[in-house]
Amino acid sequence: MMTEETSDVPKELIDSVRDALGRKIKIAVKKRIRLEIKGDKVENKVLVLASCRAFLLTARIPTKLEVSFSYLEIQSVSSCKPGQLTIDTEKYSFSMKMATSEDVNEVVAHIGTCLRKIVPGLSPLKVMKKVTMEPAERLTNLQALWESQTVTEPGPCGGFSQMYACVCDCLGFPYREEVQWDVDTIYLTQDTRELNLQDFSHLDHRDLIPIVAALEYNQWFTKLSTKDLKLSSDVCDQILKVVSRSSRLEELVLDNAGLRMDFAQKLANALSHNPSSALQVINLANNPLEDRGVSYMSAQFAKLSKGLKQLNLSKTSLTSKGVNSLAQSLSANQLIPSTLTHLDLSGNVLRGDDSSALYNFLSQPNAIIHLDLSNTDCSVDTVCGALCRGCIQNLRTLNLSRNVFSYRKGKEVPPSLKMFFSSAQALAHANMSGTKLAPETLKALLLGLACNQQLKE
Repeated sequence: MMTEETSDVPKELIDSVRDALGRKIKIAVKKRIRLEIKGDKVENKVLVLASCRAFLLTARIPTKLEVSFSYLEIQSVSSCKPGQLTIDTEKYSFSMKMATSEDVNEVVAHIGTCLRKIVPGLSPLKVMKKVTMEPAERLTNLQALWESQTVTEPGPCGGFSQMYACVCDCLGFPYREEVQWDVDTIYLTQDTRELNLQDFSHLDHRDLIPIVAALEYNQWFTKLSTKDLKLSSDVCDQILKVVSRSSRLEELVLDNAGLRMDFAQKLANALSHNPSSALQVINLANNPLEDRGVSYMSAQFAKLSKGLKQLNLSKTSLTSKGVNSLAQSLSANQLIPSTLTHLDLSGNVLRGDDSSALYNFLSQPNAIIHLDLSNTDCSVDTVCGALCRGCIQNLRTLNLSRNVFSYRKGKEVPPSLKMFFSSAQALAHANMSGTKLAPETLKALLLGLACNQQLKE
């Protein structure tokens, strides 16, 4: 039986614990505790802490393992009374009593120290999400302890492989040595910040889940990408979880990944839960997100605290309705006119003059360098009219191929085409292939270029 004076575990019980857990697990901290069950009822248990996981066992010989949890599962830690400790995880809530507050401090200190090793670059407080201790100096002392500890240099790519191993343990997935080898050798030699899921496409799709999950903690990789790889709903859910929690992920490229409207809606929700998101490049091309999906995302784009640098929604089953919703949100974010440099809406249906909000956005002063509206059935003369007002200074690459230019024979060519090409200051590439231009229209375009004194390329 545990006494009130000590949380020490007798040697005979320790031997039984080792037998129950297996000799491969290195026991770092062990405490006898009283675990609150229901109401005032408590049961004697043994709390054992290892390098990345905690174990609760019965306090009798032979002991039995009852439950365990990874430190990465912790959602909150609190200790507001002497000797009392409550740990909430994604699945369980444990309220326990120890002999002294020093025992509690030792437990929390060990968990934090382990997290410093597992997740270098992130504060243990951030990984545990919510930590409350009274009096407040207890937590202050723990923070000082963690900050004073010398952390060994993390392994390749910000210690990704160690994080991956701990995430596999946390989620209950097998650890794949080829993942470690790829990251520690190929990725290291390429010095890349991009984690490409295609590099692991030979694995079962479920093996991608812990690879993606590690990005929630990793401070090295800033880009997650894949192309032409259909993602399962489980993998998508993990990507969304990373988006909702990571402060390092800057680029998300999921090209032709089999995503639909519901993913776009969930992505918007994930962004709304992460005020510290660094995401500035989004490529969801070749996924049928439709107007509703893009409208969900657009509402969140208006609130992005760092704006957007690149947005690719090519071939996402958009119509003018969805594009107008998008453009209104881009206009509503005061940062985006100065941050957005690449916009690709090609392969969607933007017939006629219905995309007024898009043209209004393009007509406002902006930083767009690359604009692709090819194969959208958009009105070229209307687009050029907008570009004349907003895109003269920065636009370098313009793709308006396979579109429509409104012109009736015998009528005057709309002046917007010549006006744009005569005044564009940075234009280096313009593609009008597949757009039927009458001789008079082509003449106006060439005359515009000929009288442009600012183009050097």
